This record gives sequence, C-alpha cells and structure tokens, in this order.
Amino acid sequence: MKGYTRLKLALFINQPVRLVGNSYVAYYASLIDFALLLRHQFESVDLCLPLADGKDERAQNTIELPSDRVRIIRLPFYLGLDVSLRSALKRFAGALRLAWQQTAGWDLVGCVLPSVMGTAFALAARLQGKPLFLIVRGDKRRVVEHAASGPRWKRRILGWAAELMEAPCRYLIGRGVPAFVFGEQLLESYRKHGPRVFPLNAILGDQVRPAAERRFHDPRQLAVVYVGRLSGEKGLLDLLEAMRLVCDRLPDRSIRLRIVGEGPMRADLEGVARQLGLGEQVEFRGLLPFGRELFEEYNAADVFVLPSYTEALGAVLLEAMALGVPVVGTRVGGIVGLIEDGRNGLLVDPHAPHQLADAICRFAQSPALVDAVRAGGFKTAPRYTLRQAARDMVESLRTVYPQLQWATTEKEGGVSAKLPG
Repeated sequence: MKGYTRLKLALFINQPVRLVGNSYVAYYASLIDFALLLRHQFESVDLCLPLADGKDERAQNTIELPSDRVRIIRLPFYLGLDVSLRSALKRFAGALRLAWQQTAGWDLVGCVLPSVMGTAFALAARLQGKPLFLIVRGDKRRVVEHAASGPRWKRRILGWAAELMEAPCRYLIGRGVPAFVFGEQLLESYRKHGPRVFPLNAILGDQVRPAAERRFHDPRQLAVVYVGRLSGEKGLLDLLEAMRLVCDRLPDRSIRLRIVGEGPMRADLEGVARQLGLGEQVEFRGLLPFGRELFEEYNAADVFVLPSYTEALGAVLLEAMALGVPVVGTRVGGIVGLIEDGRNGLLVDPHAPHQLADAICRFAQSPALVDAVRAGGFKTAPRYTLRQAARDMVESLRTVYPQLQWATTEKEGGVSAKLPG
C-alpha cells in the first residue's frame, strides 16, 4: 500500500529561482526543501516558483529536484515592493490568470504570504472553492521600517505597500483559512484575527548535524561570526560598535569578526568598520551557499551573534545551535521564544551595543557558560527540523479539512499518515 494520501498539493513560494540543468538554484532553500519533503505525504506536489531573469547573484543554493511526485510550475513573474503600480497590477493579473488555469487540478493549495503573487494564487483557490492554507514568513512592515533607504516619503509609501500586502493575510485568516507562521510574535499577532493559526518551525534540514564536542579553539583568540543579509533591520552597526568595545575589554586577545552575507549596507558597513579602527578585525566574506563552506564558518566561530531589530524566527540561530556554536540574539520577534537566556543562548535588547559586548565577553571569559549553552542548543535544534514541521503541518491540516482523502492511521488498519524519518 502506498504511504501517502491521494491528494494533489500545490504550494506557491514567493522566491525567485533560476534553472541550471535539471536543478534549481535559489537564494534561500529552506522553504523549498520543506516543500520537497511534503511529497512523502501527498500523491503529487506542484511547486509554483517565480523564475528569475538572467543570473541572480544572491541565488547560490543548488536544489536537486526529486524525480517522483514533484512538478515545477514556472512563473514568469517576480514582484517586490520596488515596482510601479501599473506594473504591479499587470503582474497580479497575469499571476491570477495562471493560477486560475492551474487551480482546477489541485486538491489543496498553499500560498506563502504576504506577497502580491501569493495573494493572486490564494484568491484563485478561494474563488474555486479549493481548500487553502497560508504560510506567513515575516512582518514586512517592520522590515521596511528598518531596511528601506531614501527619503522619508519613500519609506512611508513602502510601509503603506507592506501594510496593503498583509491585509489579505488578516482577511483570509478571519474567514477561517488556516495559517502557519514563523515565530511567537507572528503567532500572537495573527491569532487576533482568527483561531486557525499554527506555528511553523521549518528551519533545519538533515544536512545540519551537531558538531563534535569542543571548547574555544584558542584562549588567546576570539572568533565572532554573523550570517545573514546586510540590511538595516539586522542591527549590524550595533554589532560593529560592540566589537570595538570587546577589543577594548579584551586587549590580550586576537579578536576577529567574520560577516557572511550580502546586502545594500555592505559598503556602509565596511566604511564604519574602518572608522572604528576595526579594519584588521572585521572580514566581509560575502554570500556563501548553504552547505559545507557555510558550515565551516560556523564551526570556526567561538560565538554567533544576530543583533536584529525584527526577526520572524532566526534560522541562523538554530543552524549555529545545531553546530554547537554559542549564540547571542536580541529580544525581538521569534527570537524571544527561541532563546532561553542562559540556557541555550544569551538575550540582549535591540539597539544596545554595550549589551552585545557584555554577552560576547561573558562567553569569552566563561568556559562553563559555553558548555551549558551548547548543551541547551543541542536540545533545542531538533525541535525545529523540516521533517518535524512537515509532520506537524499535515496533522493540523487533517483537523481543518477532514473531508479530504487523507491516509488513514495504522490504528485504523490503513496507511500511516506519518512522514518517514
């Protein structure tokens, strides 16, 4: 007997990819990896992905597509907040037309929101009476607030656009559509609009495995690492100021900060590092693909720091925990529900470089704290695997849409609805 339900799932993911042979290359592969795992549960899975034009330098994660039960629906549209209203309406109409044509062949539709194209797919599914669920990744309003550059009027317009893009999420949730959200902050926010809001902790793939037991590599040195986008909402100016303070407090140590990632603030950050006298201590590594080379950066670090002003969950914190690196995060968004201060990491206030410096120095000066936090991180990370998140999502959807042809449980004498692994 087959170990999957006789349901055809479609999942729209608002992430540009480019085609390279029989593989797809993406900027951040976690959600696509998650979707591919769902094929173990369904008769077939259609991934609806925007196809990037030309070469996208951000897209470096190669995804090998399985040959069974997975089909790619290529979307010739990719839409952010930086297009004209006329272009937005044209692309929305095109996405809605394509979604309407495809929706008839699906039993269940999932859409990643907030996004213009995701709204088009959700609307098409809703109008055709198809069971629908949402995946809400982050708070675009907070991102725009901290990341948008330019004059105040431009930031305000982008803020209104972000607010407009979130309105369909609230409307659909209020009409009973189930939604899966990242982090405690979004969970609390969206549960105000409807009861069917569930946590989605889809972060860690099978390739992220705990590192061997270790302490600081060399007590005369201190290696700090950041991984993520180089953008205003990430608080990297605070991290640079904190590193200046750390250098002053630990004059006998060789201090290094490695910044992994790309983004609009890179040139500004390089200039600030030089102004603070950190030219020799700070290295910008650029964007590294998810895999061995990135994991080596984690493994070479004594401390991982994420100084964000807004964060849905903080995937990089979990990656660091899984690899045995002590973490420091800010009290924002989903980080608050992820880090238990002193148990699996250290929490500091946002916009507080002195607190960041204090936390880094605590790790540098207390091997016992490092050991305790690493042990806590090893316990935390397994709760956030892609496989566990897929299991949890399917169980929640079974309760919302019991009329669908879900596989029966073993107790009922049929096929198990659990994913393998």
